[in-house]
Amino acid sequence: MPQDKMTPKERLLALIQKKPIDRIPVIPFSKGYSARIAGISRGDFYRYPEKALLADAKLKKRHPGLDGGASYGWADYGAWDFGGEIKFPFNDESQTPQVIKTPIQSPQDAAALEVPDPRGNGIMQLVFEFSKLARKAGGRAMIYLVSPGNCAASIIGKKNMLKWIIKHPNELHQVMRKAVDYQKAAADWSIAEFGAQNCTVYLGYPIESNQLISPVHFKDFFHPYIKELHQYLVDCGIKFCIEHICGNHKGNLKYWEDIPIPQRSIISVGDIMDIRQTADFFGKDYIIAGNVSTEILSAATPEQVKEECKRCIKQGKDLPGGFILMPACNLPTVTPPESVDAMLQAAREYGAY
Repeated sequence: MPQDKMTPKERLLALIQKKPIDRIPVIPFSKGYSARIAGISRGDFYRYPEKALLADAKLKKRHPGLDGGASYGWADYGAWDFGGEIKFPFNDESQTPQVIKTPIQSPQDAAALEVPDPRGNGIMQLVFEFSKLARKAGGRAMIYLVSPGNCAASIIGKKNMLKWIIKHPNELHQVMRKAVDYQKAAADWSIAEFGAQNCTVYLGYPIESNQLISPVHFKDFFHPYIKELHQYLVDCGIKFCIEHICGNHKGNLKYWEDIPIPQRSIISVGDIMDIRQTADFFGKDYIIAGNVSTEILSAATPEQVKEECKRCIKQGKDLPGGFILMPACNLPTVTPPESVDAMLQAAREYGAY
């Protein structure tokens, strides 16, 4: 089997700069799995950023050759920051923190909702502390924003959001407006502290999937705020984003044409999306990542995992913008370590240049 000729840091930097690399990088997209490998409860992983960094170090020690920085944060954020309540995962009921009380109980509450200071209680304070530790260790700061729609869904509840699209569109727009304003304030805080050139912005779009909403509703309720947030980040000097297009976004892709994403950013996709079609849409200036089935990673044999990775590598290896092998979504906590080993083996065997 071919041996690595570059370090993970050298490999990713060369890929971003469109220089030759030894093999396709492998980013594990790991949070709960990292906690498990490190012997840390998922509750402590999310409550204490220093433990999340420790978990990543132990992950990289167990699986030498994995690329990318430490993962941190959770998608269902917004409720806690705006005054709601969450529950941290100390058992197997959930992989990540869960909202147990939303700050908004009815559409009539939307007008009175106030945009909080991100320096208060909430995920942004934890992410900021995580970034301080990462910078001290020589890494990049992370601005964890997910999407305006996902933040709003956390504030009002996902089921309520789907109802409000039809029954209370004006109130939904009010909450979306405040979600974007909060995300801008959070970005301002990190950029002022770390400098835009040292920040990576993470954005993800699970609630916007066509499995939940139609492309028409994406256009009317989500696209304007996604575009506004990206333009704000670009104007602030952000040069690198990780965009996780989670689920089925085939009907939404056409609306991404006017969203300003910094060149050489990473566009990762779920296993419903086609790697080549996504790459054709975004073009040669973007790195595509994906889209190894999390079901296969968590439940199949190492040989089956290698075959799934081979499928992804075959689609992505020769993309003009570059390719990263990555799970279709967060690496499941219960994934056998042998599956992660198989991803690396596949990258070295089938993804060598």
